[in-house]
Amino acid sequence: MRFAAPIAFLLLLALIGALALRRRYRGSTPALPLASWGDRAPRSLRSRLAALAWPTRLGCLILVVIALARPQWGYEETDAVYHGIDIMVALDVSNSMWADDIRPNRMEAAREVTKRFLSGLGEDRVGLVLFSGEAIAYSPLTTDLDAVAQLVDRVRVQMVLPSGTNIEAALLSAAARFGPEEDRTRIIILVTDGEQTVPGHPIEVGARACAAKGLRVYAIGVGQPEGAFIRLPPEQGGGILRDMLDRPVRTRLDETTLMEIARVAGGRYWRAETAGQLQEVFDTIAALEKGELRVNRRVRYEERMALALWPAALLLLAEGLVFGVWCRRTL
Repeated sequence: MRFAAPIAFLLLLALIGALALRRRYRGSTPALPLASWGDRAPRSLRSRLAALAWPTRLGCLILVVIALARPQWGYEETDAVYHGIDIMVALDVSNSMWADDIRPNRMEAAREVTKRFLSGLGEDRVGLVLFSGEAIAYSPLTTDLDAVAQLVDRVRVQMVLPSGTNIEAALLSAAARFGPEEDRTRIIILVTDGEQTVPGHPIEVGARACAAKGLRVYAIGVGQPEGAFIRLPPEQGGGILRDMLDRPVRTRLDETTLMEIARVAGGRYWRAETAGQLQEVFDTIAALEKGELRVNRRVRYEERMALALWPAALLLLAEGLVFGVWCRRTL
């Protein structure tokens, strides 16, 4: 409770002054007859009621002063606004993702873990970039996480041509998907074996472009440092992938490159040698990056003058009926 116009209480000083003057000019007659009740109290009912006339008028005036001070009751209103995070997942779909050093292979593991990661998000926005020799935006940023999960489920190796691994293109494409919003956390999750095979595309360019836009890059190296042979699926003829000289192609995890990307873009690097470790990395990222819940609080006040005016009006009515009509006495 508060009073919007507390200066009105100065009128009480005027009332006190009026009481003092009344007592002075009426001599020994007390300003408040109630103060001298006891042995001198009037015996008749009419006399007793008449003695209450002045206190009743005084109470009425005090209530009016309280009403003029504008008593107010307040209540709090809150507006909760969730500022989520924007996440672009850049997923490698080059031939090296067929390597089976992560069972059943890198692509299958990355796809399943990404879907589980999406299922644990709240009101965040997620988009998807696929890359091999080039990069494409497979899904824009959206809060429809179920739709993104369905797209992830359709991801296959060699969905993007030409073949190869162009991490610079992946970073530039992912960075371009973000708008100018500055009130949301914005991150890129790069899932790859980190082995850049497309010449003439320095990875530092992509990492610096992300850093310039305030984007953090979390790089996940999929596979084992010693690498693995690329085992083709049955629909691709099976067997081990071979180069133009009929030599088996062995892909190796390039951790140095991924560490440098994470350093430049203010993120972190993890190695995931198993599907379980890959899941742990995604869980760690989800724990690191949380949306912000902003609560705006404000207090609204409602006027409560009526709580004082109604009693004052009732006292005034009672005084008029009882003392003015029935008692027929004017003080």
